[in-house]
Amino acid sequence: MGRGRKCHYKNCDHNEVDNKAMGRRCKFYSLPKDRIRTAQWLHLGAVDHLTPKRVTAFNCFMCSCHFLNGRENGPVEYVEECDFDIAEEDLIQESEFNDELNVRKRILTPSTRTQSPPVKNRRVADLTPSSKLAMEALLLLTNVSKPIPKNCNYSPKKQLWRLRGSHARGSARKILHNMMERTFRSIGIQCDRGFLCYAKCKKMKEVDFRFYTGISQEVFEMIYQFLGGDEVCNKLKYEYDAKTPEREPFNWKLTAQDKLFLTLLRLRRGIPVRDLKVLFNISKYHASRICYIWTRFMSLQFKKLDDLMLTSAAAQNPLKPRCYEKFPNLRVIIDSTHFKIQQPKHFQQQNNTYSSYKAANTIKFLVVISCFGGLSFLSEGYEGSISDRQLLIQSGLMDRLQPEDAMMADRGFDCEDLCDEREVNLLIPAFLDQRTHFTARELILNRAIAVSRIHVETFIGLIKQFRLIRYIIPNSMLPIASDLVRVCAYLVNFQQPFIKDDNPEDNAN
Repeated sequence: MGRGRKCHYKNCDHNEVDNKAMGRRCKFYSLPKDRIRTAQWLHLGAVDHLTPKRVTAFNCFMCSCHFLNGRENGPVEYVEECDFDIAEEDLIQESEFNDELNVRKRILTPSTRTQSPPVKNRRVADLTPSSKLAMEALLLLTNVSKPIPKNCNYSPKKQLWRLRGSHARGSARKILHNMMERTFRSIGIQCDRGFLCYAKCKKMKEVDFRFYTGISQEVFEMIYQFLGGDEVCNKLKYEYDAKTPEREPFNWKLTAQDKLFLTLLRLRRGIPVRDLKVLFNISKYHASRICYIWTRFMSLQFKKLDDLMLTSAAAQNPLKPRCYEKFPNLRVIIDSTHFKIQQPKHFQQQNNTYSSYKAANTIKFLVVISCFGGLSFLSEGYEGSISDRQLLIQSGLMDRLQPEDAMMADRGFDCEDLCDEREVNLLIPAFLDQRTHFTARELILNRAIAVSRIHVETFIGLIKQFRLIRYIIPNSMLPIASDLVRVCAYLVNFQQPFIKDDNPEDNAN
């Protein structure tokens, strides 16, 4: 026959059936479902046969006999019983009140209650982690400023430390507070913040921070302020709707800087969303939304700089690197690059994105750099089967160039007629056609163009060091593939320059 609800406090054997038979009038109250509070109850109640997980899964009760004043007041914040009490003896001298390091040992004496077994005298430093947790959990809700009633042997409001003077009480509180933080951290109680956050990682060495994000801490702060700082970044909408208010719809555990750091970490290292969920202590859905929204946000902000990034030839001529001094009015160096994508399910898309040059399904971009190796222009992503000529036309770069500007390209860009229409000088290696060999002038020109054009290949290689786009881009990321490449390309601009300025005049200075 079942006993109904029963008390789980220590060795208490009260249950509903026996209470009716014996005339007991105590009531039963369920333990809290919060695991942290449940752990504190179990430790104070010396309940060794239960765990916080089991308490939250099953209904566990405690009778009112163990509450202050019995069943009249019902349960208080925590169990009022404890295995130890603090002696009333003063063990701190008056001359030692101002020195926290000289706080002597406090002797713990057994409780006078008959229900609690006697405990051997121990120092605070000798307490086990479980007994420390019990004492410190009770300290959280203890008011140490109120005196203890003489007619009360023990209560939840009872002082844990009875020391002379306010200095001693303050020292004791501070020492116990520090001990409590260390103990809670050591037993692994989870907090709202994840394992990673920007506040921790910004203290790394610069080389380590660059490894994870591709930029330095100083550049990170600069980009964050460029994006709008807290005033703008805290108002981003992660669930778009016409009626969505200008505030975050979720109770985020991450700051705006944490979200930017999370996005850069995913771009640079290609960390899966499932791992970001664990590292930042958020859900997989929230991690995915953060990466999507911040990638789109950064891409839109960087795109506003397109007109400013395309530096004129006149501004580049005075400080042009030595390898480009042979080409006056040189403004841009262009090249195309492919990024592999997952094979689309639609047959027509498979045909359009297939590149015979790469023998894979790809998306194609036009990358344009200046004479100093920085990004000047980046086109949208096009299907991998598009030709270099069509890519140049549809990108709109030719409309941005001025007459008398010079553009350096590879042989694949068959665009002499386009350049002639806009009076733009095209610098490409010479073609052999039906001849058997090049002339001496053509050999010198081809060598000079090859040495100078290699820097755009270096820039493309730096873009592909961001692992999220280095390998096969899944179909789920195709809607923001252009944004991903644009953000990575602009981030390369914040890295160290890779063109060595070997100008003899600069070396002489």
